[in-house]
Amino acid sequence: MCHFWNHQTCLNISVTEYKSLGESQEGYLCGRCKKDSERDQEKESKQCSFPAYESVKVSPLLTVGSWKGEDVLVKCNEIYNEIIQWRRNLFKLPSGATGKAFIEEMTRIAKNFGPGNTLESVCLTLMMIMPALLLQKPSKRSKTVDHNAALKRRMGLWQEGKLTELVREGKEIQRRMEKRKYEKEHIEKVFN
Repeated sequence: MCHFWNHQTCLNISVTEYKSLGESQEGYLCGRCKKDSERDQEKESKQCSFPAYESVKVSPLLTVGSWKGEDVLVKCNEIYNEIIQWRRNLFKLPSGATGKAFIEEMTRIAKNFGPGNTLESVCLTLMMIMPALLLQKPSKRSKTVDHNAALKRRMGLWQEGKLTELVREGKEIQRRMEKRKYEKEHIEKVFN
């Protein structure tokens, strides 16, 4: 609705049109208000618009281990929601063949993030859960040799699609970390 006074002759409209506008419930915008409104809408559309996108379709060919299609997406999201609650306990990526294999697997997954690829719907989730599942320190005092052996074994499980086993192992490691934190002997050592 225009809040400025407009003369009928300035608007270049007939007397009947002018009267009907005055009695009308519909809003009217003069030329100045139209320009302001269009400018505001243009600003708003530039600030708040996202590019059009097509929602990702889960390929029926998508498989990870025994999971297929939509089940892969659901299970990977469940794993992600589990691992984001874990305490940080990652070792540095070892150099050598095992570290290189880890990087190659991450690269393979990243390359599948594109339209039409079977892993498109889950590859970012896989890239987020992979380090948490494969790079967990086996124990508090584990050494680089232990990390290398654990990564090699876990890479085998990952490539076989045995993510539930990796999650189970990660949960056990996290449980041991929590247990250590609250042991009575540990508290006594700290305060004595």
